[in-house]
Amino acid sequence: MIPADTSLSMERIRVGVRLASEFIVPRRTVVKIGGEVGLLWPLFNDDRSASIAPFEIDTCATSLGLLSSLAGIALGNADRAEMTEQALVTLVSLRRADGSWPSIRLTPSISAKDHMEGIVNDTIFAVQALLGAGFLAPDGDSGVPRTPASAAELSSAAGRAAWLQESVSWIEHNRVGMGWYYTGTTHMADPDQYGPAVGPTASMVVLLDEWMSLIRPEHGVSYHLRLRAMRDDAISWLKTAQAGSGGFGRSYGGPPLFGHTALAVLALLRSPDSSRDELGLAARWLVRKTSKRRVRTLVTADCFDEYEQLLSRGRSRYVKRIISHEYPIEALLVRAMGALLLDLRFRSAALTQGLQQRVAGLGEMLLGRQLEDGTLKGSFRSRRVTAGEHAPVYWVYQGVLALKVLQELCAEGFLREGRAVRSVLIIATMTVALFVIYLWANGWSVSAMPTLALIASGILVNLLTYFLTRNR
Repeated sequence: MIPADTSLSMERIRVGVRLASEFIVPRRTVVKIGGEVGLLWPLFNDDRSASIAPFEIDTCATSLGLLSSLAGIALGNADRAEMTEQALVTLVSLRRADGSWPSIRLTPSISAKDHMEGIVNDTIFAVQALLGAGFLAPDGDSGVPRTPASAAELSSAAGRAAWLQESVSWIEHNRVGMGWYYTGTTHMADPDQYGPAVGPTASMVVLLDEWMSLIRPEHGVSYHLRLRAMRDDAISWLKTAQAGSGGFGRSYGGPPLFGHTALAVLALLRSPDSSRDELGLAARWLVRKTSKRRVRTLVTADCFDEYEQLLSRGRSRYVKRIISHEYPIEALLVRAMGALLLDLRFRSAALTQGLQQRVAGLGEMLLGRQLEDGTLKGSFRSRRVTAGEHAPVYWVYQGVLALKVLQELCAEGFLREGRAVRSVLIIATMTVALFVIYLWANGWSVSAMPTLALIASGILVNLLTYFLTRNR
């Protein structure tokens, strides 16, 4: 295996993780919830130094803000424990009676009557945050978070596992076919008119697989069997949704897109069988389609999914709120292609080289989106164009995960710091110098000129080959 040259270094990647952590941790805001102290993170951030009173609690932002903070290095043990406890107060209180989580909940001072329906993506984010915070850790484990005082039933591992039972049931009852749509099915006029969506279905596969792996006999629950069955069904559906070219679109039969293909790859890697054929086809699609130029010039619409969330006010008033869900393309592609490189099933020379080159270029692009100065230092620029929608939390979360993949790829020898063109130029210069010395030693004999011309032509061909085949 020949490492792919990149301008990135292990130290530069570490700095990127540190900057992201130093950005996200101070962005948390304390909020009073039922007499207890909770935490929230705003979905978007601005460059104002003074915080403003929040008017809504965003499930996605709070969940991913917690996970990003835990993944970083900007917290001591005491701060980490306090932050986790306060974030759990928020996440536990946000859960609806049916076991799902809404995208937002307006703070009580604004409106206590507004009622948001459960959203699949936000339920995924919330459960991932709970699991990542040690919600199912065994009793006595140092990673067990302190639970809210108002939720005595969560004081034991068995109690916490049982509390999640409602969420398992909601996820199971709100499937569309063998997968999931963006929202639950409760308010669908005709669920049969909807089909599974690749984004939430793929994300759910990853969650179910992680969740299932944490269930232990001492939890006293048996729903891990239901988690496994739902995971396997969803993977089967994803395989049918794959285009003949290897990519994945928003839904069955949709044109392949980068973000959706990356998420599908991450899901298929959780398959209990090998899924080698489907993953190999997707890997070749990614290598064939991915380039710096294509990613840089993506149409904004190809990076977002839009869907409607129902907001009920009273018994008869309903309004719909448009949710615009962005896919952090560079980060997702690094994660997907990096995971393929680290998987022993995909160690063919040609495919490995192609994946290495693409990941090296995308890693550079990812860090190019990270701000290195100002009050938003450490955040990542999104593709949103609406004023005020700056530095979203989900970009930090996906960015940190991708940077950690790059660290692993460097450690495993898939990537190395260096500039291939510099190496080629050094070799070319040394070769020409040696032949000049050779000609001088032979009295500048004309008979040696054809040999020198042949060598010069070879050097020129090598330089042209590098510039024409590198990942643009």
